[in-house]
Amino acid sequence: MRHIHIWSVLKTPILTEDDETGQAIVKMKTRITEIEKSRDSLVQLVTTGAVAIEASEYKFKALNDEEEYLREQITILENKAQTKDNLRLMLRTISDELAKYSDSLISYNDIAVRKVIE
Repeated sequence: MRHIHIWSVLKTPILTEDDETGQAIVKMKTRITEIEKSRDSLVQLVTTGAVAIEASEYKFKALNDEEEYLREQITILENKAQTKDNLRLMLRTISDELAKYSDSLISYNDIAVRKVIE
């Protein structure tokens, strides 16, 4: 079982400029699956007596802390993605509404302008 330094994990940025939100979420979910497998292996080692319970407490805590952090990040990213989707939908709706009136906004009617001026 490898030793996990939780603070190095927490300080590592999840998103880089090249990653899309969806890719980052998939990476985090994959890491959570790895954490669950590591925790299961550690439980097996403790129950068989291969590792002392006292010696494994730090490892359990580190795994649980990392999993909790990743789940929080997933929630944040999913909320941001939902907000972006809602914003795109609103912009599309506004764009469609403007397209309906684009002819009247763009065209210039000399007679109508003269009537307004008079």
